[in-house]
Amino acid sequence: MLISSPNFSNGGMIPRKFTQQGEDISPAIEITDLPEGAKSIVLVCMDPDAPDPQAPKRTFIHWIVYNLPAVPLYLPEGADPKVLYPNCFQGLNDRGKVGYIGPKPPIGIHRYLFQSVCGGLLAEV
Repeated sequence: MLISSPNFSNGGMIPRKFTQQGEDISPAIEITDLPEGAKSIVLVCMDPDAPDPQAPKRTFIHWIVYNLPAVPLYLPEGADPKVLYPNCFQGLNDRGKVGYIGPKPPIGIHRYLFQSVCGGLLAEV
């Protein structure tokens, strides 16, 4: 499975627009090359360097989207995943809110991992 963004390169800097100092909107995300037999996708954005990259104490969750369809997909900048994929849901981030919350590292430069996972169970509500 491949995850990418046209807004920044792998290992690159996230543009200000997608941070709390900017517009605080989610970047565009593309997920392709899914494994055969996958039933759904989970997308997670996390900061493993919280609060200080020199002494990380926890992984801070910035975004969770689950029950995405197991097809190549594209989420545009600032998109509401539920509008594009009606059977998906967004989970609580570590600020206690549903949806995306952009980076705002208190100390130093942090890494932000956008990861996707395929599951074998499709749920509907």
